Amino acid sequence: MRDIQIMSKNGRIKIRWWWDNEDEKNVSVFYKKKGEADLPGIKLNKHKVYRIPNKDIGEEEKELTLERGLYTFTFFINEGEEGSREIVCDDIMLGEPFQAEMEWQSHKAGMIVSFRLMESELPAGTLLYEADGYKHLLPYPIGTGCRLLVPNVFDREKIRFRIMAPYDKAYVLC
Repeated sequence: MRDIQIMSKNGRIKIRWWWDNEDEKNVSVFYKKKGEADLPGIKLNKHKVYRIPNKDIGEEEKELTLERGLYTFTFFINEGEEGSREIVCDDIMLGEPFQAEMEWQSHKAGMIVSFRLMESELPAGTLLYEADGYKHLLPYPIGTGCRLLVPNVFDREKIRFRIMAPYDKAYVLC
């Protein structure tokens, strides 16, 4: 298998790939949410996808249920007498991104930044704070009610928060 495309559109997970050779008999597709235990995950559909002779493209799809966020897809490829192998595709975004709202309030010591993430929590080590050449990756999770004090030594116009890859696919700062 090669050139795997995984898309989340119109309420469906759609996967398309090109078969490499005739030895690839079938494939089973599993997926799991990023950060879950090292298990193969949930099987995409109950059946294996068999290669159709003389057809180079394989396809599979499933309706999105509650999937939202970053996922890892694992393809278990049966190559007949040659055995089997697996291909892993990490950090695939399913569903709509989560909204992370920021609110700025003046304080005598600087600015207080309050966060609201109604549906999820931004994992530790994914939010980068930048100001006047200073950069700091926040080492704790960010969720609703989290507040940060930005000291007066930084110009408000030069302060930026940025979500680091791959989480920038799953969260949008507002």
